[in-house]
Amino acid sequence: MWTKRHWRALQLAALVALAVFLFLRPSLRTFVTIPLSPASHPPQSPASELDIPDPVQPPELAPPSPPLTSLGEDADASFHISAPESYAEQLGAFVRRAFPKYLHAPLLEALVAPPADPPTPIPKKIWQTHRSQDSAPLDTTRTWWETNRETDGWNRTFLSDDDADRWVREWVGGPGESEIAWVWNTLPRGVLRSDMLRYLVLLLEGGVYSDTDTICLKPISRWGRFAEVWTVDPGSEAELGEQVEQAWEGDREESARGDPPRGVIVGVEADVGTRPDWHQWWPRPLQIVQWTLAAPPHHPVMLDALRRVHAATAFAASWVVLQNATHPEGKAASHNRPWEVKDAREELGGPMSVMEWTGPGVFTDAALTYLTSATAPRECKGWLGQGCGRGEPSFTWPLLKGLEVPIRVADVTILPVTGTRSFSSLHASALNCA
Repeated sequence: MWTKRHWRALQLAALVALAVFLFLRPSLRTFVTIPLSPASHPPQSPASELDIPDPVQPPELAPPSPPLTSLGEDADASFHISAPESYAEQLGAFVRRAFPKYLHAPLLEALVAPPADPPTPIPKKIWQTHRSQDSAPLDTTRTWWETNRETDGWNRTFLSDDDADRWVREWVGGPGESEIAWVWNTLPRGVLRSDMLRYLVLLLEGGVYSDTDTICLKPISRWGRFAEVWTVDPGSEAELGEQVEQAWEGDREESARGDPPRGVIVGVEADVGTRPDWHQWWPRPLQIVQWTLAAPPHHPVMLDALRRVHAATAFAASWVVLQNATHPEGKAASHNRPWEVKDAREELGGPMSVMEWTGPGVFTDAALTYLTSATAPRECKGWLGQGCGRGEPSFTWPLLKGLEVPIRVADVTILPVTGTRSFSSLHASALNCA
């Protein structure tokens, strides 16, 4: 049976082959022929040459030795945690390259200024997306506006595929106008775009995103209230999680008023315990939910998730170049048509899984990287680990194993596994946040 290690070896081999090929054929390095869907773009020639941007990839922390848990080194190595000393700098470089100039100031400010205490409230916006309004399941989506009413100030925005195209174009331009627009227009419609859209709307406008097959069981104003606050005192030898402050005293009053919660809110989706076969079911032994998210605008967690999607899409597009160059007859399984970006998906014979391209693997890494940088020693010269040398991080992923109550680290509230449960009969997930 193929394991995660086998797939990693295959991906590494493909990457080495791609690097050699592009070195020998430099004229193909920056262009890829990708058929564009006429449903999502104005009529044009059947194929267009799209520039493939270089990914922004900060150095990552090396897996610790010895391993952090009994699951061994493979579990630690499954996470891709950016090194704190270059995290903010590399995200800043990504902003300047990938986003329109008018967005630079607010996105860069979030990288240099620590979050407010208490954290910034999320806007009263609920985002959902589906192919069309008619195709969205009404029995689940209605729970969101029935539980969080417009009369209480909540605004629900539903984006069909066409609406999403228009929204993205309004914010970041069309193809060729920004690198983040390139990513959007390169991704095929469906789950990959849906994943990207949730990160993008929360980055630029903030609020709550939830899939249309989810049920809201509690008003959003009650989410994550009374979380334990984990702090790090640089003058103490206590580890992160050993120093716990009482929940913010304003929680009770704000919840009673129906005010929105504050900061980023995420949940633990999977905690594999000691299962040795975890990699057959989940991309990470500790996985963060991304079917329901909440955040104020401009937060680095969403920005880093998009950086990772940008890098993965650039790799996928480059892989397509290699396939079309080495298989000029086209993809036999698809009537010899040229290879397209969608063919990079693992289930279609490519090297990319949805989990690692845009899904929970990507988002888990983005969330845990932020927690790692946000808990860097306070004697550092800047926020998010800027000015720090290399050292042992205060935050490591096993700190979230066995979580029983909501906690807040910096401006991120993490809900335990018991804060989420699924209804298999609906093929849905329901948020049940304490």
